[in-house]
Amino acid sequence: MKRIATILVYLSIMLISCSPKAELVKHISYNKENVTFTPDVQRHEIAGGLTLTVKPIDAAALNEMTYYAATRGGDYEREYSRRNVSQGDLDNLNRSERRRIEKLIQKSEIINENVENGSMSGEMGDHLFRRIYEGSSHGFDGSENMWFRTEQRFSHQFNPFYVRGSYLSVFSLEFENNSNEVVTISASNFQVASGNEVIYPYEMAYFRDIFEDGSRVLDNALRYNMPGRLNITPGQKVEKFIAIPAISRHARDVVVQYIGDDRSSANFAYDVRYSREELNIPLTRYDIRSFQSFNPPLRYDAYYIAQFEDGFILPLESNSVYMSDERADQNVILCGLVDYNDIDFTFLRCLNIKPSNYSKSEIAFAFIAPSR
Repeated sequence: MKRIATILVYLSIMLISCSPKAELVKHISYNKENVTFTPDVQRHEIAGGLTLTVKPIDAAALNEMTYYAATRGGDYEREYSRRNVSQGDLDNLNRSERRRIEKLIQKSEIINENVENGSMSGEMGDHLFRRIYEGSSHGFDGSENMWFRTEQRFSHQFNPFYVRGSYLSVFSLEFENNSNEVVTISASNFQVASGNEVIYPYEMAYFRDIFEDGSRVLDNALRYNMPGRLNITPGQKVEKFIAIPAISRHARDVVVQYIGDDRSSANFAYDVRYSREELNIPLTRYDIRSFQSFNPPLRYDAYYIAQFEDGFILPLESNSVYMSDERADQNVILCGLVDYNDIDFTFLRCLNIKPSNYSKSEIAFAFIAPSR
């Protein structure tokens, strides 16, 4: 019997040692692609007293601006939650589905309270609710290549210049009217030339065909895309954007051309350079070790989200996250929403941490449970 027990112990050790474990360090390789324009900006007078400044823009850099434009309408976070969970239809649901919707509403209200009191940003609240509502499909561990190919703070969800899975090529047009008269400019005054190719900027009809009426993306297209008719009053500065299909990586020059109603023209010419670099970044896994005041502890579901000092926001798939040394040395807001299964209680807590201070790469996150 003693020998059998010894064999069982060895077998247990072997099974444990052979079981798959999450990597403590991952090496992420990705290709960094970049298109640069020389010069980076040009300015010409295109009519009496009217100057135009043209600047090539990385369309992904407009994610932040379009996000804030879409969410500046007051109680956005509550509206976002409510469009997914509505109390009006609860009477028509069975008991389990009614309970699920009631819990979603409860969670959305807790998230909104924390956004309103400043514990988390509106975008954190947005992503946390999506993580809860959409499940693990909106959860990540930080090692996904997409975070390194485009390191942008905000998603493209409200950017009208992100179409069918890719960004358009975008140019900023800044007009300044120094005359004493109203000047009218049209989208049809512009064309973009590259080599022997001439491309006309997308007009509003293009965006209306893609985005639904009343959507925030279409609202942003109306707000930012160069309209069919733009009136610029004396002393006024106005910025609009024109967009064309993505410029080929093989292009060597591009010219934004303004053609006046009197058939005069102004050329804003740029040399284009495409570069590609393969990078390798080591990532360390940090585990969130949670504990609570109950003994024995209650069963719970937990959802985590982190916002880094550089603004990067990551809704977590589980209680593990991979970070580069640069990210781990940043100040991070880590929020956890906990839903207890044994009692009807949900709460959300946020910590201000610096992950690199945790020597064992384990972040302690204490839950506070109510008394029974």
